[in-house]
Amino acid sequence: MREQILDESEPLAGLLRKCLLLGAETGSESLRQWARYELSGYDDDAEVPSCRVLPSPPITVSSISGNTWAKGQTFNRLQLPVEAQKGVPESFPLRQPIEELESLAGSSSISFSSTGRAWPMLRPFGTMSLAHSNRS
Repeated sequence: MREQILDESEPLAGLLRKCLLLGAETGSESLRQWARYELSGYDDDAEVPSCRVLPSPPITVSSISGNTWAKGQTFNRLQLPVEAQKGVPESFPLRQPIEELESLAGSSSISFSSTGRAWPMLRPFGTMSLAHSNRS
């Protein structure tokens, strides 16, 4: 098992399933619960580990107002009007299953047409795009 943990080509989900087994064998319910959350995502009432909480990301907006068409404008939440800031949380908990996060990690941008579990407080605001730099 040690070799598999150190092998960077080993899928993370597979290692987490091994953690489930290890937790069962050692009687560690906390290890099993953590591995379950990582594999299936964190419930709305579950505490998300700090490594899965990001500061509020930049918000990219495309808009039309009269003859003015603005595409891809990026804002920090503090640049929004005070009322709009109330709808944008200061942090962004990543509650998705680890396999979903792995697939998103290779993307240059992430769009939510329905914010779902990603950002429950923004549901009334509709479609949103989050700018993301993929630094290698």
